[in-house]
Amino acid sequence: MIPLMTRKKKVPLRILFVDDELFASSFYVEELRFAGYEVVVASTVKSALAKASTRDFDVVILDVMLLPGSLGNLETQGGFKTGIALAKRLRDKLPDARILALTNSSDPEVERWFTSDDSVAYANKVKVLPSDLARLVENLIEGKKRPRVFIVHGRNTRTLSGLKSFLRDEFAISDPVVLAEQPSKGRTLIEKFEQHAQNVDVVFVLATADDMGRLAKSSGAGEPRARQNVVFELGFFLGALKRTSGRVILLYEDGVELPSDISGVVYIDITRGISSAEAEIRRELAD
Repeated sequence: MIPLMTRKKKVPLRILFVDDELFASSFYVEELRFAGYEVVVASTVKSALAKASTRDFDVVILDVMLLPGSLGNLETQGGFKTGIALAKRLRDKLPDARILALTNSSDPEVERWFTSDDSVAYANKVKVLPSDLARLVENLIEGKKRPRVFIVHGRNTRTLSGLKSFLRDEFAISDPVVLAEQPSKGRTLIEKFEQHAQNVDVVFVLATADDMGRLAKSSGAGEPRARQNVVFELGFFLGALKRTSGRVILLYEDGVELPSDISGVVYIDITRGISSAEAEIRRELAD
């Protein structure tokens, strides 16, 4: 399902970021710089061409619906496809650079142009969070897709840390989505979850013994259960990604009560910790 990747040190990249909406683009630029990239911003076609003439860049990230400037309305189709015309000019100046269109344009011709070969890529701003952009840049440079991983977890932070370390060390996945670690930015919890749950390739669900539960009229201490948020998010992803897709991987501690609706679902036993289940997890990711 996911090709194994060799872990390697990130090489600093020089990025030319072209967008005339400076406020909106600032969030993407900030995330790229935080990831360790050198980012130069251009807000016009003229500025982008000038910077590309005086400096070398590894990656160009550009909007498509830019003001035409010197390129003219005919070539840019009134500004709706300025990004294509600009990309052609930049290819002449930066023949080795990869070009990523980060745009609100849903024009099929635009998407076809920016997916025509391995040197270009297309991403819709509606679906791409600023925190996702560094991963897309790495995918473009490496020529292969780095999976977006979401981890559903409860209170067992030791198991969560163990899984994150394993994914980082074995698969070079250093940025799995852990909801509690993402900024809220004024959103409700469900809004935050819905946004970060988009475009997920693989989900790990940690069903650990965090709570205790029993029937209301029964006595006794009850049975260990996963947290309610874990059960909810497990159901969400089983519906969104489909149970038989292999993209939802249930990691389970022995004795934890699960919803009867998923009785019989195959899981990976992590009762003795993530390290005891590494071979099984590796097999699931490599299939």
